[in-house]
Amino acid sequence: MSIKEAALALGVELDNEEIKPGDLYLAERNTGPQLLTCREVKDNYIIPVEMAYCYDVWECMRIKP
Repeated sequence: MSIKEAALALGVELDNEEIKPGDLYLAERNTGPQLLTCREVKDNYIIPVEMAYCYDVWECMRIKP
């Protein structure tokens, strides 16, 4: 399932805005999409609040508030 398919399944809209602390985002690499919350962005990685992988910025899409 892609990020866009996951967004449709969750009933949320995505945008291309920069992900900032507190934003919800969908991230995907090898394990399928994950819904996460940004704690901070550092060196082109998004560090989530949740115990999850730190994805590269380009692997993530922000969920529209």
